[in-house]
Amino acid sequence: MIRRARKEDIPGINHLLAQVLLVHYNVRPDLFKEKGQKYTEEEL
Repeated sequence: MIRRARKEDIPGINHLLAQVLLVHYNVRPDLFKEKGQKYTEEEL
């Protein structure tokens, strides 16, 4: 079953987004930063 994300999911979502960013950085360091955050907690 899939459910909508809740406020308490934000840390986990941020962790997953950081992993995706690292994969992108490892493949294309010329385009992606090693660290950063795409969305603020308020945006999530």
